[in-house]
Amino acid sequence: MQDGQIKKLLGALVIFILTACSNSGGISSNSDQNGGAGSTSLSVTAPDQYPAGVATTAYLTISNNSTASTNNLVYSVPSASNNTGAVISVNSDSANSCRNLSAAASCILKVNIDSNSHPGSFAVTATSANQTNATLISKIKSAIGLNSEAIVLKTNIGLTTIPTNTQTGANGISFLYSSTIAPESSGPTQLSVVAVVNQNAGSNFNTINLTTANGTPLDFSVLSGNSGSGLTNLSPGSIITFVLSIPAGASTPYSFYAQTMDNGTLVSQSNTANQINIGSSSKGVLTVQPTGFTFSASENYLTQIITYTNTGNATISNLSVQTPIAPISIIANDCQASLEVGRSCIVVLNSSATTGSSGSGSLVATYNGGSSVISQYNYSGATPTPTPVPQAGISLSAINNFSFSANTTNGHQSTQVTIVNMGNTSEANFTFNFNPNQYFSISRLGNDTCQVNNGTITSVLNVGESCTLTMSYDNSTFGAGLTTLTVNYDYNGSAQSSTTNTLAYQTTQAGATLNISPSSYNFGGIIANNSESKTQTFTLTNTGQVNITSITFQIMSGDSSFFSLDSSGSGGCSTATPLANGGSCTFKVKFGPTSTVKDIVSASLPIAYSFVGGSSSASLSLSGYSRTTTSANIELYNVSSSISIGNGESANSAYQVDASTAANSTIVLSYKNNGLTDASNFAISSAPNGYIIDNSSTCGSSITTLQANGANSCVVVIKPTTSTAGALNVNLSSSLAGSWTDEHGSVNSQTILWSTGNGTQNTIYVNIFASSQVTATMSSSSSGTPTITQVETGETFYIVLNLTGGYNVNTTYTISAPIGFTPRTSNCNITSSNPQCYVAITSPSVASTSNTVSIATSDGVTTTPASFTFNVVSPTIYAYLSTGTSGIFQCTVSEADGALTNCINGLNPNGISGTIVSLAISPTGNYLYTLTNIGTLATDVGSYYACNLGTTGQYESTNCGQKSFPAYGNIAFAPTLGTTYAYLAGQPAASNGNAPNYCTILQESSLFCNVRSNYPTQTSRTLSSMLVNDSSYVYISSVTDSKVYVCDVTNSAGYTGSNCPSASGATAIKTTTISNIKIGSDSYAYIINQSGGTELQYCKIIASGAGKGSFEGNTCTTADPSSYLSIVSNSTKIATTNINGQPYLYAFGDAAGSVSVCSISTTNETIGPNTFNKGELSGCVDYTITPNITTTVGSMAFGSF
Repeated sequence: MQDGQIKKLLGALVIFILTACSNSGGISSNSDQNGGAGSTSLSVTAPDQYPAGVATTAYLTISNNSTASTNNLVYSVPSASNNTGAVISVNSDSANSCRNLSAAASCILKVNIDSNSHPGSFAVTATSANQTNATLISKIKSAIGLNSEAIVLKTNIGLTTIPTNTQTGANGISFLYSSTIAPESSGPTQLSVVAVVNQNAGSNFNTINLTTANGTPLDFSVLSGNSGSGLTNLSPGSIITFVLSIPAGASTPYSFYAQTMDNGTLVSQSNTANQINIGSSSKGVLTVQPTGFTFSASENYLTQIITYTNTGNATISNLSVQTPIAPISIIANDCQASLEVGRSCIVVLNSSATTGSSGSGSLVATYNGGSSVISQYNYSGATPTPTPVPQAGISLSAINNFSFSANTTNGHQSTQVTIVNMGNTSEANFTFNFNPNQYFSISRLGNDTCQVNNGTITSVLNVGESCTLTMSYDNSTFGAGLTTLTVNYDYNGSAQSSTTNTLAYQTTQAGATLNISPSSYNFGGIIANNSESKTQTFTLTNTGQVNITSITFQIMSGDSSFFSLDSSGSGGCSTATPLANGGSCTFKVKFGPTSTVKDIVSASLPIAYSFVGGSSSASLSLSGYSRTTTSANIELYNVSSSISIGNGESANSAYQVDASTAANSTIVLSYKNNGLTDASNFAISSAPNGYIIDNSSTCGSSITTLQANGANSCVVVIKPTTSTAGALNVNLSSSLAGSWTDEHGSVNSQTILWSTGNGTQNTIYVNIFASSQVTATMSSSSSGTPTITQVETGETFYIVLNLTGGYNVNTTYTISAPIGFTPRTSNCNITSSNPQCYVAITSPSVASTSNTVSIATSDGVTTTPASFTFNVVSPTIYAYLSTGTSGIFQCTVSEADGALTNCINGLNPNGISGTIVSLAISPTGNYLYTLTNIGTLATDVGSYYACNLGTTGQYESTNCGQKSFPAYGNIAFAPTLGTTYAYLAGQPAASNGNAPNYCTILQESSLFCNVRSNYPTQTSRTLSSMLVNDSSYVYISSVTDSKVYVCDVTNSAGYTGSNCPSASGATAIKTTTISNIKIGSDSYAYIINQSGGTELQYCKIIASGAGKGSFEGNTCTTADPSSYLSIVSNSTKIATTNINGQPYLYAFGDAAGSVSVCSISTTNETIGPNTFNKGELSGCVDYTITPNITTTVGSMAFGSF
């Protein structure tokens, strides 16, 4: 490291020194922290060290040891304290849970450590929230005592290199903990222990226990990690954090052993003791972090910060950090001769190892006139290039970090040591020399791999190779000290080198440790009736090294009158002494009987014990409470049901039961006892009206006692016995009464109300509804009537669904029709609020048989029926012909070619003698409208007849209604906003025409007409109507004007003064006959154009956009270029219709009894030698009506039945 880098490090170090100097013990809090009078004392149980270089989480226990709460604590890891190179942060959720601590409460604080750490340490602080906005300088001042309320709690945590551990089984688990602790002034001492599973420990266990040498579990808890029965197996690298409770009075060293288990079955028991030195409660204890690290020039890791902290109970004196052996040197040291409680100081080491050199060593700090702590390190210089000079180097590591503890009875401790060749040549003849040497030796034991002979390792280690040996400390004489270990060895043949490490040792006076299990016990409550009592058995175990010669149960303190002691009997402690190491005995404590009522009863039982060389004591904490007799408090706390609808809490949320499943529906009532005493002989009787109590109920059968404080529960299951639709509420005031016995006596037929969470109520609301049924009908109407069993080609019919019964039904049915029907599939949604739905379907234009429409759903009941099978039949098409005075002929129209057959003379309506001048079928198809006149002038009297055609289409001259009004020559119908109107134009006799009119249709057969309109013309001659892309138009011709007007009546009926422009613009069209037809998707008007001649023409109608309804190009085109019509004159009349998708044009009016039937091309097509455009005539056939008609046909209308 360069000088500039060292200066930066020292600068950061100054800040760290300041922030690290806060007291970690309890403090008196001001009112801002606790919200009131009193003082708080906080403590922290934190791990000493975690492994460096791995991602992990440190778990700290924060405890409030006082009788006052502390609030608004903010936890952090000051960046200046963090010398690990990793990002370390406090988990926010755990910080929030630890923000406020009530009296005697504790919490777990989690600190996240990233994986890129190196050995070092960091501080975790708790700060009063009112200081969180302080500047860095003020925080530094707070830390050194100028504002002592800022930091209220601090602890240091180290990250260290774990010594190599190649042992197997439970011995292969390494532990990190403070090797020396200061005991609590009273009660057990809590120590955080971190376990790391090494590679050879195995992976066939899921539990790690801390035990005595013979496998008896010690008093510990798992704070974090995956250790316990039922969990997944632990794998190498797993980290477990324990809290070990060391009993008061325990002798030193206190030992624990690792034990592994798999779901309660022993896997391995360690025989290696992990020693904890218990210091004096009145002296300081020095801890060092980290305890192991490695300098590496190749990784540019040449400096290491060492943190020393006084974790004891008094000031440390005579603190001295020894100078390490070159090439390691101290470049900064702020440690003074004394170190106050909770304070820290640091030392910064630097490695100046030369290229190719390596080795190991120790940094020793001594204090209090004989105690010491050691950090072990390895170092290596840069790798030489290009040709290395032979270099020597070894590294040494011990599982116990070369710190040995024993006692005067068992003066032995051993540890596994690993030696690694760090040089660049083979190395051999490793001689271990100890100074002083009377306590230490090396050997090969168990799985050791080094060859050992008289203190020398004879194994040859090639570059990078290692081997293991056992180093033993044997000293039963009380005392402590340091030993220098020098390892001499050969390298590169006969060249020699050495390395030096320092070993710490101590032998303490052997003693006994009396462990109490459990160490505290809460008896719960007893009744203060001079009768009830509770007894608990406790076990005393000697976990020390020497026999316990006497055990004395001393006088209890606190509420001793509530407790009595019995240590007699087999295995009793009164006759158990001497109690050898691992031996145990039992005693019993009885709580009660008493007549005194007390909410909190507590007492402490001191237990003194003696052993050769000393004495000590342990203490058992006892607690409980006594109370007066009390009653059970039975609550119906929950009502559930197999019924998926409702919750039973109100009429609006009643359980809704389907009548068809009522007998199998259940309502489950759950009962518990919230009182402080059990309710025995508990039973529920009296089923509600309309219900039975099912034998699956547990109240009074499998469960007869409801335990106090809601410790258990039972259920009563009821089922309806009726399926009649209607309310079937459960009245708890008159049914389901409870009976039981409690401390007060017997309770019989007690009403138990339902606690819903919104209060109590005596009714469970239940309703039975009729099962849902959906009936399907096939109809010619969306109302569902009348029903039909067949449909005609091109007919729209309806599948109508009707719902009865059910509750809150919302079901979608898919209705599917065969190919050719429109639509093929459609959805029909039916609900309880809208119990009817329908789907309209249009049949194809071709007749067929056995067609099936099916109805399906995935979430509702099946319809009745679920399908319809029917035939599609071709309708009978009739042509109605007016023949002047000869009467009205009705002819059947052939589906094949449009021919007129089977013509019947039906006479004129009511046998009148006037002339029928116009025919039209009403919009419903039920009436044939006929216009007549008896004169030739506009003022002549006319009539119209509405003749009822019924459902068969049969014209009957006697089935007509008549009304007189001025004579008109033509009638047509057109819709406006869903209402159809009749439009009138022209005069019955040849003239220049008259003003048009329109009429409202009343009851299908009656017209209420308006005043004639002079717009769009006063000389109308003929008219027609049609729908063009959902727009409604009336076409009116005027011979005088040479115009065809197109009137848009889509949104307004009649003639508004602006809705009837010329259909052909400025192009002149003179015609006395118009007929409209749809061919495919196109609309056409056919006319006999008398402008400049007489010609049958067709006019294509604009379907959308500007000019919609008008003629394309403002012109019309010859419709008969092949001259299929033999006669076309001014007298020719035309009519058009579609028959099974084929359009036809009928021409008549030129010869008596003659009608020409012409087919119209539906596409541009070639037939034989001729090519036809869409809309042109592709052929005509002349027909003579039979029986003979002596006059010309004047008008035609078509109807389908």
